[in-house]
Amino acid sequence: MWRGSGMPERIPACGGIWLGCTLSGSGPVYPARNGHRRIRFVLELPDPEDFRYTNHSPPKERSACAQQDAHDQACRQRRRALLLVIKAKLEAVTAGISTIETEFLANIVLPDNTTAGEWMIPQIDQAYRTGEMPPLLPAAGNSDRRSTGPIPLPPA
Repeated sequence: MWRGSGMPERIPACGGIWLGCTLSGSGPVYPARNGHRRIRFVLELPDPEDFRYTNHSPPKERSACAQQDAHDQACRQRRRALLLVIKAKLEAVTAGISTIETEFLANIVLPDNTTAGEWMIPQIDQAYRTGEMPPLLPAAGNSDRRSTGPIPLPPA
């Protein structure tokens, strides 16, 4: 399973999905690929300034070294949590309980490089506010929002 080395790793039991890790300005990005589908996890890391003071009452200021240690621990905890979520989803896929597409739907990268979750969540919010269903996902380059044609993916 993924070891956080930054090198992609193939997981044959899950249809050959590839997992890796890259860094972006806001923190690590965990891209994955399963055949022609790209999947992306962005892990927001805590601000180091959030660890300047202890959580004790009354709060005490930490030394720079202690602040860095607390921040590093929080970052490791978030990475472990993400890894557990991914492992659980892949286990469900391996056991035949679910599919890659179902488990990672919100993280599937669309042709415009946004994720399905980034595209759908505002529309779901609007549907609940208005009581009306949003238009279907339009085919790439097609302005007819009722279109249900296939969406070509950019080359890998």
